[in-house]
Amino acid sequence: MKIKVAITAILFALHSGAVLAHEASSSAHYIANEAVLITHGETKIMFDPLPLSGFGVYPETPEADIAQMMKGEGAYEGVDAVFISHAHRDHFSAVAMITYMSANPDVRLVAPKQALEMMQADANWDEALLARMTILDMEAGDAPEAFSIGDITATAVRIPHAGWPAPVRASVQNMVYRVTLGDGATIMHMGDADPRRQHFIPHKDHWAEQRTDTAFPPYWFLTSMQGRNILSDDMNVVKSIGIHVPLKVPADLKESGQDYFSISGEMREIGE
Repeated sequence: MKIKVAITAILFALHSGAVLAHEASSSAHYIANEAVLITHGETKIMFDPLPLSGFGVYPETPEADIAQMMKGEGAYEGVDAVFISHAHRDHFSAVAMITYMSANPDVRLVAPKQALEMMQADANWDEALLARMTILDMEAGDAPEAFSIGDITATAVRIPHAGWPAPVRASVQNMVYRVTLGDGATIMHMGDADPRRQHFIPHKDHWAEQRTDTAFPPYWFLTSMQGRNILSDDMNVVKSIGIHVPLKVPADLKESGQDYFSISGEMREIGE
């Protein structure tokens, strides 16, 4: 009897419009290196999409993708925001970002202050672009910063760059972003975060506040038990997909059994 009542209730709800169709899924489209396009319905964001160089070691954004980005066409039509993890050349080109923002006037940029300074030093800099930027000037150990762009909600935490505590690495404003696209999945992009637990434990309450459905850590987090534990235990991450994978995929990554991106155009559904 209870089963019949439940079925009747569901049928009534469907007929009356009370039960909505499944929410649009969220997906990840791999571009190159640490460049990823995340889509949920009509909401789109990109991370580190326009690096200056892969140094012959890391994959570079294909020319066809760059052309589509600049025109706002194909998969890159309707991008809402671009997030820059840090201002190293294999993640960020100041001139390319100026060109992109000038050609796509509705796109917002989230970036560390060091990236802004590189843009301002370029001859093509336009001061009017500042109105569309969220600039993060954070020190390691600072409290997380929260912000929103339309229906996109996000937080940023400065986590030291891999190679810390060497001064040249410790000085880099490397940002870990946790981002939720409307009613879609929550994702995390970690830039070139250093895989030592001491950087993450002070922010454990922050990570615990919200589950991350899918994280995109640099691949070295996935090749050690400590790195994987940071993701699952300290950062409240359900699933991870490695990025920053060299053209020659490391043997230990292949053997790890972990998921990773290495070929431009790869796709994954993300979320529950």
